[in-house]
Amino acid sequence: MKRGVFGILLWACFVLMANAQEMAVDSTNSPSKAAVFFSNIRERVDAIIDKFQSNSTDSSYVYKPKEPWRVQLYLDLYGHDISFQQATNHYALTSLCKTSLGISAAYRGLSLSVSLDPLKLHKKRSNIEYNINYYGSFFGVDLQFSHTKSFRERYESFKMYTTDAHLRNISLNGFYVFNHKRFSYGAVFDQSTIQKRSAGSPLISVTGYVNSSRMDDLSEVPLMRRLPLNRLRMAFAAIGAGYAYNFVPKGDHWLVHLSMEPSMTVWKRTYAYLENGTQIASVRPYNFYMTGRVGSTYFLDNFFVGFNGIVQLYEAGKINNINILHTKFKGGLFAGVRF
Repeated sequence: MKRGVFGILLWACFVLMANAQEMAVDSTNSPSKAAVFFSNIRERVDAIIDKFQSNSTDSSYVYKPKEPWRVQLYLDLYGHDISFQQATNHYALTSLCKTSLGISAAYRGLSLSVSLDPLKLHKKRSNIEYNINYYGSFFGVDLQFSHTKSFRERYESFKMYTTDAHLRNISLNGFYVFNHKRFSYGAVFDQSTIQKRSAGSPLISVTGYVNSSRMDDLSEVPLMRRLPLNRLRMAFAAIGAGYAYNFVPKGDHWLVHLSMEPSMTVWKRTYAYLENGTQIASVRPYNFYMTGRVGSTYFLDNFFVGFNGIVQLYEAGKINNINILHTKFKGGLFAGVRF
């Protein structure tokens, strides 16, 4: 389940029931009491949506489609990479990608999605990933939680699989769009709007991040003999600024998006717990965090197809002269129709 909360689910049920009940009329063409009841509920909910989705955009740049409904199929991939590096020596734990196939239904920008992981159904992987994403006119939010157990170890050119490693991660990234009248994130990330002309916007962002990782026996890896890890814990809060741009070729149906949000930590905690129980803290007083987004959409009449992705890069610091870097990524393909 993704981008769905109980309130939206309940509201969606009311809308669907109202649509069904409106067709239930008697021989005198008078609507039934149930149809009137659910129609009133839908009108009230629509009034609330109108209040929060006021038309504050420049329609020559961004506009909302007149079709209220949107249905799309999607394929998403998720993954992590934790790397340790000293000079030319490099060791990394890279997760096996989690795959999600799903369908999403949206009404006036509010969506409910259901997805499944085919590999998890066959018990080949046990990774878990939850995402809640909101891309409004003024601001956006990406909330992610993951529990990853399937990893591939990589030391120099040598690769092997391991299952005795666990990673739990939760991150929250919120950003404000200054040029919200002419620029829209929704045009490429949830197709709730259409970008007619090229435009960009400065951004400001806040980020919160917590990561807890448990490793297996790394004593056979030469680099890790200096840092015989058992657990790694990272947490931080950061503020940043960046820029986003939507490029629309003249006379074309394409939209190309690119944005970057570099941030600096204002609070952080990075600890390594060694096999003998010793706790070592990162010596660097501050760290950098980067969020990058990319995407493209092709639309023709009411049909659309495209891809988008998010990459989050955190420089966790240096412990025993070994640099630690955590990379998290999400990418997806989608195709859908409005009606």
